[in-house]
Amino acid sequence: MEMFPHRGVVVAAVVVLWVCLCGVRYVHGDCRDRPEPQCCTGRDAFCHNYGLRTDNRYGPCYCDEACTAQQDCCQDYTWICIPVDCEVGEWSGWSACTSSCDIGFAERRRRVTKEPKNGGKACPPEVERRGCYEWDARKCDPATDVALLTPAEFSRDQYPDFRPKRVINTRNSYCVFFYMNEVPTTCILHRQAGQWTHALQPRSTVCVECQPAAMDRNGRCSGDGVDDASTLWKAMGVTGCQGSWLRAEKREDCNCGDRPGTDFLFV
Repeated sequence: MEMFPHRGVVVAAVVVLWVCLCGVRYVHGDCRDRPEPQCCTGRDAFCHNYGLRTDNRYGPCYCDEACTAQQDCCQDYTWICIPVDCEVGEWSGWSACTSSCDIGFAERRRRVTKEPKNGGKACPPEVERRGCYEWDARKCDPATDVALLTPAEFSRDQYPDFRPKRVINTRNSYCVFFYMNEVPTTCILHRQAGQWTHALQPRSTVCVECQPAAMDRNGRCSGDGVDDASTLWKAMGVTGCQGSWLRAEKREDCNCGDRPGTDFLFV
């Protein structure tokens, strides 16, 4: 007598049930079945469901941007979480060089108009830089030139070979008033040039005239300084007499010479 007369029926029922269960579990648990947000940025361990993965395995499947590299995306990831590439606008113009007297850099920028999503292409750089070199004579030369001085009562003709002869321009003289910062004792003790360097005293103010004969093609004398910057001077023909000063004021159409001993000329 057969112990399990309905064994075939039972086996068939189990098979049918297994197929049904498998069918149910394979159609549920995709990205579209997730609550909002259905798709997540970056790598998010909580952005998952349970279903068929893109590697044809069943189990936890993910809907974050990292799933494409991990190959564990839910099967509908590629059409539910459509990748959106980053988009940027046009470049701006180049900025001015960061230095006006040396090597620097200029830069240009662009804005992101659309952020990447769902594994789309990342944004390219928003800032681009290039090297540059600038030299503005009006800003750079005065701070680096060394002013050569001679007393106002002296004539420039005493130094005929110091600068090549050229046509004298028709500009008017201008005066620059300096506050003396550093004056070495050499200037006080020296006996050259008729002791005229005795007038160069620390913490004193001197007037230095730029005459047309000493001007360059831009109408300025070498070493006439810049505002709020310490620059250098040197007494013409007096060894070791040199120091620093601070420009206090510049006057156009001006002449020094009404204070003998404290007025000078740019050479």
